[in-house]
Amino acid sequence: MRLTLFTVLLLLATICHAALPVELNKTFQPVDGVVIKGVDGEYLLDLGSDNGVRNGDLIAVMAPGETVKHPVSGAVIGQLDHAKAFLRIVRIKPDFAWARLLSPTAAIHPADPVRRFGEVPALLIDQSSDNQLLLNELQLALPHLAWQPQNETTLVGPGLIFTRDQQTLTVRDDAGSLLGSWPLTPKVQTISTAALLPIGKMTMIGPQFKGKAIGVAIADFDGNGEREVAVALDDRIEIGRYDGKVWTSLSRFTLPDAVKPLTLDSADIDGNGRFDLLVTAVRGAQLTSQIWSYDGTAFRLLAKDLPWFWRVIDLSGEPGVILGQATDPFDITRYADKPFRVLWQNDMPQKGDSITTFSAPTLHGSQPLTAEGKMLWAWLDSSDKLTILGDDGQQLWQGKESYGGGEAYIEKKERKSRDGMQRLFIRSRLSLQGETLILPQNDGPRSISNWRKADKSRLTALRWNGYEMEKVWESPDRDGYLADFAYGDMNNDGESEYLLIGTLATGLFNKSTSALFLWDGPKNP
Repeated sequence: MRLTLFTVLLLLATICHAALPVELNKTFQPVDGVVIKGVDGEYLLDLGSDNGVRNGDLIAVMAPGETVKHPVSGAVIGQLDHAKAFLRIVRIKPDFAWARLLSPTAAIHPADPVRRFGEVPALLIDQSSDNQLLLNELQLALPHLAWQPQNETTLVGPGLIFTRDQQTLTVRDDAGSLLGSWPLTPKVQTISTAALLPIGKMTMIGPQFKGKAIGVAIADFDGNGEREVAVALDDRIEIGRYDGKVWTSLSRFTLPDAVKPLTLDSADIDGNGRFDLLVTAVRGAQLTSQIWSYDGTAFRLLAKDLPWFWRVIDLSGEPGVILGQATDPFDITRYADKPFRVLWQNDMPQKGDSITTFSAPTLHGSQPLTAEGKMLWAWLDSSDKLTILGDDGQQLWQGKESYGGGEAYIEKKERKSRDGMQRLFIRSRLSLQGETLILPQNDGPRSISNWRKADKSRLTALRWNGYEMEKVWESPDRDGYLADFAYGDMNNDGESEYLLIGTLATGLFNKSTSALFLWDGPKNP
């Protein structure tokens, strides 16, 4: 099953433009908060220096806009918020700040949501010949700003004015106060406008499974020396073996009542020679993660009600590290603290030391890379943009495309949300093979935070070239959602393959049906 990567080289070109400073994103990063109360003609906000907020920052007071309903079901899936007023930070403490109203006719009330630099008008003044290119990069880097057209030369009302003078980018507010100034480093790259064709053959194997796909793992779960496949669905886990032609079902067990799985990983956590199933799961608004292990006759719960997320990640020089991460004790939709090692002690999983070098904010959707002797982190942000972080957590690069697109989620009641719920979508798995990053890419609507539906999907591979991630290959598109993937010798023939699990494309009111897909992709990615 050997394949050839076909590419058509159309053109080589050298492009020179300015690289945006990494500090730009941090300086103008949006931060959400609320109005506490009005005080002597000013407003007290629950944003402070601990949130990265600074004196002079512009704050948008957000108001609910048009309700967005699904055109077929009529279900409310979100709303289009807008800025009803702007404030400027005038004094600041670690946990709160005072802000002055810049829109005198607006009515501001306690508990009104606010967002730092949310929908703040922004203008670029640049006489260079490539001014449109710089504007495009700024719009991609800071999409939450309300960018004015390139032909605009003045700003009416509160806002930000970006000015390029030779190779310096300066930002001032509408009052003329300096907010930042950075050198622009010329960025020269040689690019290939090659048409990268999908490679390989995607084949559905085994039966179709009733239910929503969650995860897949390849490992020796029963200790017989052969690898099995574990499939996590929205209410159960199924174990089987594939010999290259026939799928044999070996075991099936249902998760406890009201337990919803979110991710699936595998590792020999107790050191008995058999791989165990590590299931990140939730019951209502409480994490209740589990370990399932084969005891010689059946799969049984080895541990349950664990209050953390699971993920098995290859760290630098240390493959298959079992990591956990807790949630905020007051908000299950937020990750808390650094990920930590999970140890097996006294016949139970125990929380070990924190990974202090873990620069990505979340355990899910992250993977360390090594480039030029330095540790970098690939990470999917909350909008599923692939981001490269330095070992200090500073953003070095962010792509334009959306990757990931995981549909498993945690939810809690949220009074401010239009449908009464707030959801945290679990970021997709990132895997490193050599120097190549492998991750899913789901296409489909995800602009409204509480609803997603993938129309098409594929597996993609990218590689860091020193200044950005370059796409190396991608699998053929398939209709429907790609939930997870694994790379291993799943049919015990001595060669590793890609095994994908996804949900088949169905109608809006049809129950989900999932399947496994064997993809004969590149052997040495």
